[in-house]
Formats: sequence, structure tokens, C-alpha cells
Amino acid sequence: MTDLTATFSTGYTDTYKGDRDVRAAWLLTTPEGRTYSGHSLNRQNAAKTASSTASQKCPFHELVMHGGGLRMRYSYTPAAASRYLTIANERGFNTIKAYNADVKAKRADWVARCKIEIVDL
Repeated sequence: MTDLTATFSTGYTDTYKGDRDVRAAWLLTTPEGRTYSGHSLNRQNAAKTASSTASQKCPFHELVMHGGGLRMRYSYTPAAASRYLTIANERGFNTIKAYNADVKAKRADWVARCKIEIVDL
């Protein structure tokens, strides 16, 4: 397959050199001005990937346990609960729940301020 180059409205270009039959390219610009880009098989996948990338690159993260299935997500080990409460207290919150609510709001605002552009190839 020949190289495909996507040119975005900002003038940023991204060249795809793979073997998949990509039809769309995406560009994510964070509120701080960092850019991330990639290619997808179609516009819908490009939108999903760009949105997921925005969520992954967000600097605000809730204090939760990961892995172990659905039940473990909000159940903490005693050591994790103690550490998370210390982090929440250091940042001015009395509980982990209050800290997570604040972070969730900041995260939603940050992701909403991200700019996503999708172009067809």
C-alpha cells in the first residue's frame, strides 16, 4: 500500500505507512496544545479512538483500584484506602469520594476542551 498523508486544518500532517485499508485520520489537540494523531478504518472508529485518547491523556485521574473485575473497582484494600485518603487530604478533601467527584468534574471539563478533527483519506 502507498503512504497516505492526512493534512489537518492546522497544517499538521500525519503519514500512514501501514498495510490496513484506512479511510480516516484523526487529530486530537489537548487544552495545553499537545497533539496526538492516528489513522482508522472509518470515521466512526476514528472518532472513538480520538475520544478514548483524550480520556487516556487527561491529567486528572480518580483514586480507584483497577482490575479484579467489576466488584474491585470501588473496593479498596486497607493499604490503598489509607494511601488514597492521604492523597485526598493533601489536596484539601475530607474523603476519597469528594476528591473523586472533583476530579470527575475536572476531567469532564478537560475532555470537553479537547479538539478533535477527523479527515477522510
